[in-house]
Amino acid sequence: MGIGLLFNGQGSQSQGMGRDFYDAYPYVRAMYEKASDVLGYDIRQLIDEEPEKLDDTLYTQPAIVLVSLTIYEVIKREIGLKPLLASGFSLGEYSALAASGVFSFSDILYLIKERARLMEEASRLTKGKMAAVIGLDAEELLSYCNQVSDEQGIVTIANYNCPGQLVVSGHAERVAQLERLLEGKAKRVVPVNVSGAFHSPLMMPAAEGLKRALTNVSVQPPQFPVIMNVHAEPLEIERLMELMVKQVYSPVRFEDSLRRMIRCGVKTFIEIGPGRVLSGFIRRIDRTIPVISIQQVEDLKQLESVGGERHEFRG
Repeated sequence: MGIGLLFNGQGSQSQGMGRDFYDAYPYVRAMYEKASDVLGYDIRQLIDEEPEKLDDTLYTQPAIVLVSLTIYEVIKREIGLKPLLASGFSLGEYSALAASGVFSFSDILYLIKERARLMEEASRLTKGKMAAVIGLDAEELLSYCNQVSDEQGIVTIANYNCPGQLVVSGHAERVAQLERLLEGKAKRVVPVNVSGAFHSPLMMPAAEGLKRALTNVSVQPPQFPVIMNVHAEPLEIERLMELMVKQVYSPVRFEDSLRRMIRCGVKTFIEIGPGRVLSGFIRRIDRTIPVISIQQVEDLKQLESVGGERHEFRG
């Protein structure tokens, strides 16, 4: 049974997330202590007691990656799971890379701390906004984006999530203009609760800073393939910096990534981290493929018959 790991991204955070894993496993508590040392604040306390900070990009990104990696560590140790390959949605790509051994635990926390800071700074430079668009295909939506974009302001597709669900990103006033244009055309347009125009050219100022941060960490070949957001292909380690820098301001091609994982032999998906957003994407793509969402310790029971061999990766 080919197992594909999926790691959740920003927006899936919730107060108290990961607490039962923290309480149940001493090695998870040790991971939180190490993370707090790297980040410079008590991350467990923030998740439990500071909801306003938890929704701030500076803290959201490290918190979600930490919770995801501690859950994966439990799955690895307690279940002995051997994934065929992995992917992550936007921020979740960092969790996938760390899970596969490309980055150490300390290095991924350093990178996420820098990414969050850089994206927050870029967001302050331009008033940006994101919105999910339900019920249009990409070609139609791109045409409408072009109608409201010019040299003074842009809107572009930021996330290709699943059939019928796309996310746009750009200058706030142009996103608002697009929302008005889509009345009667799209089924729904839903604001995305983030602080800026992520995965759009408005994030270009963050790219150079992230490139510098990447020179400060060590890199190892992945222990299992990671399907990258930018091109929905397995990571070639020599392109790691290029792909991670581009990811900040380029669309997340998640539907293509999921389809690629299925073609590569994934028969069961395991969604790791807070929320069940990615499970919904998979159901829109192929309802016949089971998805197991692991958010709490009790969810581990669902994995008892899933562990075992990695099986052949069909690239």
